[in-house]
Amino acid sequence: MNQQLVISRNIVNYFYQNLPAYSKNEALEIINYIEQNLIVSDKGKFHFNELINEIEKLEPSQKKEEISRIITHWITEKSCFIEFEYKNNIKSEIDLTLKTLDKIYFQPLISLEGIKEIKKKHKQIEVHDEKSFINPQITQKLKHLPTIILLKQNVRYDLLKIFDPFLRDSSQILIEDPYLPNPSASKNVLKIIKKYPEKYFNLIFLNKKLYSNYLAEKETIYNNFVSELENLNNKGYNIQFAKKYNIKTHKERFLYTEIIQIYLPGGFDFLSDKGYLKINPENDIVEKKELRIENRRF
Repeated sequence: MNQQLVISRNIVNYFYQNLPAYSKNEALEIINYIEQNLIVSDKGKFHFNELINEIEKLEPSQKKEEISRIITHWITEKSCFIEFEYKNNIKSEIDLTLKTLDKIYFQPLISLEGIKEIKKKHKQIEVHDEKSFINPQITQKLKHLPTIILLKQNVRYDLLKIFDPFLRDSSQILIEDPYLPNPSASKNVLKIIKKYPEKYFNLIFLNKKLYSNYLAEKETIYNNFVSELENLNNKGYNIQFAKKYNIKTHKERFLYTEIIQIYLPGGFDFLSDKGYLKINPENDIVEKKELRIENRRF
């Protein structure tokens, strides 16, 4: 996911209590999910040095070596550095989190009171203990792969906030949706394109004949969408669009990056212009929708 995480020094104590693991357990799940992301430190590496110092306090053992190997791997392979003057205390971990893009703080073994205290002082920080880190709530920023986001009726969603954790580190985005020219779908996809002007987009949708079925109104909608894409390309965007679908009953609509795929229930017009789930025109019912995000299948 490449979300920016600040991990408390408490992780060392937590691992000492829960490793080694000879079968699947909570600690192994946490390691797997952490390694989907980026672990943040200050550019002076004082925060990382604190993690190392916590390891050094442990008595020599195979367990200590395992913990050292795990955290050293994070520091060398999964790190992200930001400008910050570190003070060598828990408050610095919180302040470091405030400087990150995602503002996600993971402190295993923290009490519920401790979480409430941090949230009271810093409402923009998302705090996780070991339980919530493994099973974050749908409304929280922290996401794991694979994951399902259940969208509910009468809830307003921000399309860009939903997709940003999955898209921002990609360089190429492929979208397959036969009815992408639909007004709501086109507005939603154009929001994403304009959010990431540096990325390469490949859009696949129906050709004009199949989309419009010779109806003048739908031809106009189609032409307006294609014209908007061409205008963006003239402004320096990099959008390729292939009108190659040859059936109108295609139900599988996906967004792909180099590493993930997102199943789009009903296509890109699953949200209205105002961010609510759209009503099914066949029965006037607002249906629940599941966005399924998983590793891309090649």
